[in-house]
Amino acid sequence: MSALGGGKANELTFQNDMLKHLLANGWLLGKAWAT
Repeated sequence: MSALGGGKANELTFQNDMLKHLLANGWLLGKAWAT
């Protein structure tokens, strides 16, 4: 699946994945800082 082009659904899915990555990264960073 291409990140560029495609319908609105594709765009939303892509943004959702990015959000999940950011949240996961933030959680890991927070965990690392907490220790």
